[in-house]
Amino acid sequence: MKYIRLTYMLISLFIVFFSSPACAHPHAWIDCRVKVVFGKQGQIVALKEHWLFDTYYTEFALHDFDANKNKKLDQDELLLLAKDNIANLKEFDYFTSVQKNGKEVTFSKVTDVNSTMEKRRIGLDFTVWLAKPLDVKTNKVDYRIYDMTYYISMVHEKEGDPISLEGEGAKDCSFKLFTPKPDIMKIKFAANLGKNIKAPDQLGAFFAQKVSLSCP
Repeated sequence: MKYIRLTYMLISLFIVFFSSPACAHPHAWIDCRVKVVFGKQGQIVALKEHWLFDTYYTEFALHDFDANKNKKLDQDELLLLAKDNIANLKEFDYFTSVQKNGKEVTFSKVTDVNSTMEKRRIGLDFTVWLAKPLDVKTNKVDYRIYDMTYYISMVHEKEGDPISLEGEGAKDCSFKLFTPKPDIMKIKFAANLGKNIKAPDQLGAFFAQKVSLSCP
């Protein structure tokens, strides 16, 4: 699996900042906020995602995308960065997994792509639309946001309301966040992976938070 530009930038960054080859996975961190969008019929139609990158990625992106060299990312530069990341994330389903009765559902498009600066950290916003509306009342539905290789750790923000439900059909619906409990062997395996070693594609699934959705 080839690395997307986002991951390439992170790899380059950590080669610069850390010289030890024994650094464990993960090597970068993203905090997430998610709005689950319901249509009028009480079906999920999209996820509105907000990713907040760590300060290391932010500094490296500043170096790479500050075209006018004014030591900050202007809005046009932030938008270029956002579009670049989204284009490269496409083949990895935007690090987003939505399951219906244990099977992956597909996405049709991504809209509302943007980047912002938030407390000196880069934020990435986008809305990923499901190929078909998903009925939560008659199906077991959950989502996870994670990097398959666990190079990047992705978790919901600890403060505020990192998960919310919106839309007419969201009334009386609820969610539950499950924290992963990987076994000690998986933890040790990840801890022994150096920054230049490719992890198995599904390693990240063992460390991914899961959000289950339900409607009466």
